Amino acid sequence: MRAQNHEIGPAPASRLADRFVRHAAQEQGLRARARTLCRLRQGSEPLLRVASEELGIPLESLMENASHQIAITARLFLGGVAGKQIVAFAGSGNNGGDALGALRHLSGWGAKVGVVLSGPPENLRPLARRQHDILVSLGVVHDAAADDADLLIDGLLGYSASGPPRDAVADLIRAANASRLPILAVDLPSGLHPNTGEPLGVTIRAALTVTLALPKRGLIATRSLALVGDLLLADRRWQPNALSHRLLIADRAKSLAF
Repeated sequence: MRAQNHEIGPAPASRLADRFVRHAAQEQGLRARARTLCRLRQGSEPLLRVASEELGIPLESLMENASHQIAITARLFLGGVAGKQIVAFAGSGNNGGDALGALRHLSGWGAKVGVVLSGPPENLRPLARRQHDILVSLGVVHDAAADDADLLIDGLLGYSASGPPRDAVADLIRAANASRLPILAVDLPSGLHPNTGEPLGVTIRAALTVTLALPKRGLIATRSLALVGDLLLADRRWQPNALSHRLLIADRAKSLAF
């Protein structure tokens, strides 16, 4: 008997949250958890570097896990991706690498994927460039037309970005918002301040934000809700609690220094 393809439209937020983060009972519970964890994101050391150096997890593995989680979220949001068109707007950093890696998984599941880079491939950081080169070998379309896409993935700017989006990045944010297409933001909407939730300038207006490992303070600020959309906390396949002791000690030492 031939299996039937039950492709459906975008999943309602309540059903999506129920299917993807069953362990995080309600959005209120997620936000309460975020308030207890978000101060870990204010530590003096970038979280991913601490995970890599303290726990010995290769950064390549962290990016691969993040990419897979983003792809799973896109598939659930669309109710399936076979035959769907998904375009990633990718910056030069790790968020861009996460988005590019997600396209590879989505392509393997039957999606028609394309990418628009914010600059030449030569400007990509090493991990993002590796993801890009894999897509090139798979024949993924560059400078893809996003007008008829079913979903855009925002991987333009990440947690470490400072100042308002500029030049090509700002132009791509404006184009994404003007498209009126649903946007899945990687980690946080590009242009949003991760700690205050204030727009730094032109900012992605996401339908859904997948934040990785630990939430950022700005994502749960009231002023950012219209830009963040539905908020999901994705697992990077390592335990953030394993870092809490390390980061809190550094935080206390910093406080004592004053």
